[in-house]
Amino acid sequence: MKRKTSQEESKQAGEKKSKETSEEFVREHCPDHQRHRRTFRLGVSVAAALAFPDRQLIGGHSVGEGYWYCFNGEKDISDSDVKKIQSGLDSLIENDEKINKVSKSFKDTLAVLKASKQVHAASLIQTVVQETIDLVECKGQCRLRLYTLFDSMGALRNTGHSTDIRKYRNGFIAYYGKDYQDHSPIGDSIADVIRWGTDCNVRSIGELNQLNVDKGAAGRQEFILQSEFRQEQKLTKIAAIIRKRNQNPDKSTHVRVLCIAGPTSSGKTTFAHKLSIYLQNHGYVSKPLTVDHYYLDLADQPVMKATGDRDKVDYDSIEAMDVPLVNKHINQLIAGDKIQAPIYCFKTGNRIGGTPFELPQGGILVCEGIHALNPDYTAGLDPANVFKIYISPLSGLQVDDFNALKTTNHRLLRRMTRDYLFRAHSASRTLQMWSNVRRGEHRYIFAHQNNADFVMNSACEYEIAVLKTFTYPILNCVTPDDKNFQRGRELLKYLDLIAPWPERAVPATSVFREFIGDGAFDKH
Repeated sequence: MKRKTSQEESKQAGEKKSKETSEEFVREHCPDHQRHRRTFRLGVSVAAALAFPDRQLIGGHSVGEGYWYCFNGEKDISDSDVKKIQSGLDSLIENDEKINKVSKSFKDTLAVLKASKQVHAASLIQTVVQETIDLVECKGQCRLRLYTLFDSMGALRNTGHSTDIRKYRNGFIAYYGKDYQDHSPIGDSIADVIRWGTDCNVRSIGELNQLNVDKGAAGRQEFILQSEFRQEQKLTKIAAIIRKRNQNPDKSTHVRVLCIAGPTSSGKTTFAHKLSIYLQNHGYVSKPLTVDHYYLDLADQPVMKATGDRDKVDYDSIEAMDVPLVNKHINQLIAGDKIQAPIYCFKTGNRIGGTPFELPQGGILVCEGIHALNPDYTAGLDPANVFKIYISPLSGLQVDDFNALKTTNHRLLRRMTRDYLFRAHSASRTLQMWSNVRRGEHRYIFAHQNNADFVMNSACEYEIAVLKTFTYPILNCVTPDDKNFQRGRELLKYLDLIAPWPERAVPATSVFREFIGDGAFDKH
């Protein structure tokens, strides 16, 4: 496989950033952005049900700026099927079909869901039982009322988005904009975890809840171990790939630097330490270097120089990093030199000395941080000597049949738990900073994910149930006069769907322990 040069990767990242400009603008300036997305998914599900009432639509997994759906049990979908769903969606929007709020008894709702083949929605309401169920209805089609939606489908015309559908994998992708840029590695990872969940008979939140009811502590323990063993298999696979590369007589292809990057709360630090041990078990001395300590001193921060306001310093921006020093140190380490790895104090905003660091002869440097895939970090190295891993928690669980567990919410709850336990931050404070975190991810991190050699899914499907145990009480402390109150209420409503699990069965070696503590690799 031909490897891209740093210049080619930088060019591609710039093109990706340019393509995302309009979407980013809407994300930052359109208050109804989330409502649009949710109404869009409703419209897709209604259009598909009206066009094909005897087929079971499932999906809603986010892949890039689109949502992936398929018909359950079908390996492909025809072009004419896609056109029929697109035509139906266009008709719903053009005719401004109303979205009505309705409520039905538990018995009547269950009957409606089963009749319309909404198996995951039916599973959910049977594990979170209420006497009366809130629904939405559009053109005779009923769905669970999970989110706030527009009052009619015609509202989708007024937000600056196009609403297009095209064939994708075994189904179709419903997306925004004129051109859809595929994120194949992310799609592959989601498809993989969906297959695994199907094998384990845990495909949705409802089935996760039911596992807790049917099998109790023993069932939880078994599923946690299954989830963890799956992650261990991924680590073994990566180590085997590196070993194969480094056994090649042609040393020009040997891996010298492993770069691990991903958005916040992906588990980069713990994963880097675990992977180093796996590599050592394969005979390769490796050492992790956290480049997130390579921030510029406060006085050298571009924003600080321009405004004098420390609160405006964006620590998720590549501009906050001392990129030349990162590049210099990586090249020195590969050359066999010793360095002083900086230690950064977030309280003062300055470096407070350094730690002696050197790489054993012939060793592999494991470099981790949110910007570690930026090609400027490894400039001067042969791309053939660099192996890039993109890490993020990607769930395959359905909420209902047309909405999947959201990766962003998963990471937010991880971050909220860690912030509360180890940084004494309230839920409100985490919510307050989240929009800036997300903005930085779209600008500086996601642009490089398609250049990764391997996508590591750091999520275990049981996590959301354990995260509820930690986050539900602190979210309930966000008061009505707090500007983050509505977002907090939204997360609480989301967590109301999930049965809580205790954390005691989570292994000490789990990547997840990075967020809940008591882990073998704790670096808090």
